[in-house]
Amino acid sequence: WVGEAHTDLGHHLFISEQFADALPHLVKAADEAAHIFSWDEAAAINDDVFAAGRAQSDVETQITALLKSGRAYGHLAHYEAATERFQQCRQMAADHGYVLIEAQAIYETGDLELNQGHLDSAGESFADVTVRLKSLDLQTSWPLYAKALIAWGSVDFEAGRHEQAESRWLEAQAMLTGDEADPASTDVAEASNVVNNLAVLATVRGQFDRAWALYQEALDLDARRDVSGQTVL
Repeated sequence: WVGEAHTDLGHHLFISEQFADALPHLVKAADEAAHIFSWDEAAAINDDVFAAGRAQSDVETQITALLKSGRAYGHLAHYEAATERFQQCRQMAADHGYVLIEAQAIYETGDLELNQGHLDSAGESFADVTVRLKSLDLQTSWPLYAKALIAWGSVDFEAGRHEQAESRWLEAQAMLTGDEADPASTDVAEASNVVNNLAVLATVRGQFDRAWALYQEALDLDARRDVSGQTVL
């Protein structure tokens, strides 16, 4: 495993309290662990990254590590640990003016809630994300804004609010694939997911011709991806 050398060296430097030297190796090791879906390793190493960042008074390193460790704990279904880190990330980001990372932490919390079937609280989180991001330059915030709309629409769909779900998904689709979308920066995976979700909705409504066209569009988008994904209702 490529990250093993970084893990060993980073850990050695960390316990020697050479935090500035340890950080690049720990960050690399944590990212490599996440890349191969070794979530327990990713969670533990990112916790060390947070501790090293705190020793260096490096706020950005701390909040980024909290976000990444929270995701790793979420993949492990350790929801309490994940929520704790997202909440801490959110508070630190708010205290230091990192609005986009604060919104990301709220989104991740909502995703945890959705995975646990807590639809009301998940919907509130995704709504909160959209409100906060409206205060930012759309050039930097629109990818997360679109993701929040897709997830919020999924909450509505699961709750049987199909019109609201469609409205949010269409808004996200326009941002991701519309005339004003930038093909070079568009998240093709999210674009495929939202089109797939609209196809599922059309199928539920018995609009089979529309569903077929949307599924074909989703397949075309998938062809632009390195790895095909699946619908994330």
